[in-house]
Amino acid sequence: MSKYGRWFFTREEVQEHSPSANFMSWEQEMATRQKTTAFIQSLGLSLEIQQFTIATAIVYFHRFFTLRSFEQFSRIDVAIACVFLAAKVEETPKKLEDVISNSYLLLFNRKIQISEANKEYTNFRDKILFSERVILQTFGFDLSIDHAYDPLLSFLRRIEADNDTAQVAWNFVNDSLHTILCLLYPPKIIAAAALILATHYLERSYPDPYELFDVSKEEIDPIRKEIIQSLQTKDSQSNSHTDSDPIQMDILNKIRSELKEEDQSKFMKQENLNKNEKQNENEKQNENEKQNENEIQNQNQNQNENEKQNEIEKQNQNQNEIQNQNNNENENQNQNENQNQNQNNNENQNQNQNQNQNENENEKQNENEKQNEIENQNQIQNENQNGNNQNQIQNFEEKRRKI
Repeated sequence: MSKYGRWFFTREEVQEHSPSANFMSWEQEMATRQKTTAFIQSLGLSLEIQQFTIATAIVYFHRFFTLRSFEQFSRIDVAIACVFLAAKVEETPKKLEDVISNSYLLLFNRKIQISEANKEYTNFRDKILFSERVILQTFGFDLSIDHAYDPLLSFLRRIEADNDTAQVAWNFVNDSLHTILCLLYPPKIIAAAALILATHYLERSYPDPYELFDVSKEEIDPIRKEIIQSLQTKDSQSNSHTDSDPIQMDILNKIRSELKEEDQSKFMKQENLNKNEKQNENEKQNENEKQNENEIQNQNQNQNENEKQNEIEKQNQNQNEIQNQNNNENENQNQNENQNQNQNNNENQNQNQNQNQNENENEKQNENEKQNEIENQNQIQNENQNGNNQNQIQNFEEKRRKI
């Protein structure tokens, strides 16, 4: 969105988001705008309406096709409707019949019969009236226009400019209408740019114009370039407008000279740029070649290091294999020794167990023998005791019998 308010756009909005982008290129659209605004200017002059009204019609045209596509609406119908509408808005009205008659003469180089019976006329009239209604709807009936002429007159009075300066600046404002500047910048900035251009080409000396008009160089430079480009385009199409205006012819010659110098300067800059680019390309190529050599050298060095590393790793691997083999042999030997030791231990353990078993058996046998001997002794004692007891009983019986 433009910082200048409603009905002003950024260049990107106008160019990159044009409704006609799918129908024509931006260069084609600009050529169409310039061709049609020239037609509006010619139609306005043929109707003898003031420049202020013509400027209003041209601004209407630019605004309309910033919102609508050239593919959808006829540029000629819209242009004629803009002139008819602007004449009414600026209180310089013209009859529709006169507008149509002059338009027909400019377009087809012949007059048209103004009559309700003439179908050609009624069809043409209906298209103009239809286009006028579409314009009103598109603008939302917001038809007020401010032009650069009023601030230009104020600037001219402030610097007490001479007639030549005033006329040239006025012409620059007129030339700006054939560009899209009225869509991008407010009238004050366009007026300041036109006056700065005029004082430059007429070589007039005034106080600092940027401070005087409260504008910046960044704002003026794009406008200056756009106006000069418009003049260059008009000059390439026709030089007839310069024949009766020596001042304008002198300015155009200065513009041609400046453009030629700019072209030469651009050519030299391009040559230097190409030379620098070529030199940079050569330096870059040499650098790339050197880098490639270094990369190849580094690659070979890395390859040799890798091979050496691989050889060392292979040797280490062989050593590890031998070490592992020795370790395995030692483990097997140790395992066999441990098995033999275990076997011997088992045998010794079995032998000890057998010996212990034999000892236990011997001990048990000795105990049994000892027990048997004790039992025999006890038996003998018992027998002896029994014998004594029997003798005692016999003796007791004998004593008893004696009694």
